[in-house]
Amino acid sequence: MTVFEEISEGLKQIQNAKIKVGVFAAENSELAIIAGVHEFGARIRPKGKYLSIPIHPDAEGKSPRSFSDLQFRREKGASSAVLGKAEGDSFVPYFALVKEVVIPERAWLRSTFQDDRYLSELKNEVALSIFDFLEGDRTVDQVLHSVGVVASSLVKKRLQSNDPAMARLSSWTVRMKGSDRPLLGKTLQLRNAIGYQVVS
Repeated sequence: MTVFEEISEGLKQIQNAKIKVGVFAAENSELAIIAGVHEFGARIRPKGKYLSIPIHPDAEGKSPRSFSDLQFRREKGASSAVLGKAEGDSFVPYFALVKEVVIPERAWLRSTFQDDRYLSELKNEVALSIFDFLEGDRTVDQVLHSVGVVASSLVKKRLQSNDPAMARLSSWTVRMKGSDRPLLGKTLQLRNAIGYQVVS
């Protein structure tokens, strides 16, 4: 095979390859569900009468069944209620009880590649990588993996910067997280799970 044929074959491989970017988790795993719900939004309704949402730090990661001394309170005519504890003369809410939860779409993945700023960075990396391939400084695999690394890092960057801004968090969520930054929890679980796969 001549050098020209090798270059031509390599360019065909690059052109035909696909690079998938996102969260690669087991189907129906908690992480996959979280990623999908935030990307497309969701409307969650209870199997019973109410959904319980923790709104007190001691209730985080727990269900009302974890407590034996919660009291039910609901204002007349209200569709939501609270479970909480009487502490002296005060009533401290632990869980909000609601008929449904609407999680707005926060297209963290699609919006990255619909934004000209991020798309421009990716196109630059593609062009530089192909130039390096033509110069003999990179192999086809190195080109594809380099583009995959940049593409996945751009999604992480978009998540971190929240630019353009995603739908705001509810006041309850902000109180529980201690932050008003969408999709960036204490462990950065979603951000750290973003990666890429080269599909030849």
